[in-house]
Amino acid sequence: MTSTTPLPDEFAFLADLAGEPTLERAKALTRAHQDVAPLRSWLAEQRRRIVRDLLITSKAADRATLAETMGVAKQTVTVVSCAAPREVKLPDRFAALAHLAGEPTLELAGEVTRTALAARPLQAWLRDERQRTVRALLDGAYDRTEIGAAIGVGVQRVSDIAAGHRGPWARGQGGS
Repeated sequence: MTSTTPLPDEFAFLADLAGEPTLERAKALTRAHQDVAPLRSWLAEQRRRIVRDLLITSKAADRATLAETMGVAKQTVTVVSCAAPREVKLPDRFAALAHLAGEPTLELAGEVTRTALAARPLQAWLRDERQRTVRALLDGAYDRTEIGAAIGVGVQRVSDIAAGHRGPWARGQGGS
């Protein structure tokens, strides 16, 4: 069974997470999935910083130009530029995206926006890959207890992952 969700081009450097199902791969997919939320926060901060700097320092970058470059509404540009700054660290797994913290340009604003928009499809790809991997491990030599211990979840969550359930946080109930 192959993943039905394609890996977004912006995250091609994660392609090695796909492949033969192993406990190590299941663990790596789980960790990568957990790193997406901090990545999204980091991307939002980079976008805020770039938009704000361009609006303040660049004569060529007004709200309309930024909106067109980023593929968003002018109101979104205003909202992004007015957001409070946050200290957010780029997760090590996504170090290949560090160039997005570069000098503010219109091109970089567009690239950061495209990468931020690709984070949700990345989550879907990681979920599909983890489900495929856990299913294959369950069909093979491993039981739910062994897989759960390897990826840091309970046996019921292993069954939920194999069945494609997204977990209680997807239903707004908290949990992990």
